Amino acid sequence: MKSLSSLAAALLSAALLTVAGCGGGSTPPTPEPPSITLSGVAATGAAFVDAVITVIDSTGAVVGTSEPVGTDGVYAVTLSANAKAPFVLVASRTDANGDTQTLVSVVESATQTTANVTPITTLIASRLSSSGDPTKLDEELAAGTVEITPQAVADTVAEVKAILAPLLAATGTADANPLTDSFTTDG
Repeated sequence: MKSLSSLAAALLSAALLTVAGCGGGSTPPTPEPPSITLSGVAATGAAFVDAVITVIDSTGAVVGTSEPVGTDGVYAVTLSANAKAPFVLVASRTDANGDTQTLVSVVESATQTTANVTPITTLIASRLSSSGDPTKLDEELAAGTVEITPQAVADTVAEVKAILAPLLAATGTADANPLTDSFTTDG
């Protein structure tokens, strides 16, 4: 009888340990946030060939860098998982004289995945900048001296389109969004 009760106690203990080990004590792994890939065209009319696009997030951290832009002007950058919108994009290249050429653009939210980088987007960035210098926009964003919100970007795009209305009308692009609409580099 004693061995039967010892056996029952051992089986009950094993069952309790098995039940205790099945959940309750462990937490499920936290899913990684989905990665964001930004893409678009970097151009000045012609492709901004050999430029590298660097993406800086709202904390001032570099969260992605592209391969050099090719002759079609197209680029893509997959951002690090900890990237925090809004983003400032800086396209830089060195010309034949050794001078650095820079274009700037903005992405106001993590849901936007298209961002062109052109002289017009640089004008938009300069108007969003508190200093008027588009190359300082990333520093101003990180310091909190400027806010890049969907409304601020929409208002600035409308303002720039009004300034450039005759040019945009002549090129048939009056309704285009210079930050997000697709285009080809054809001069």
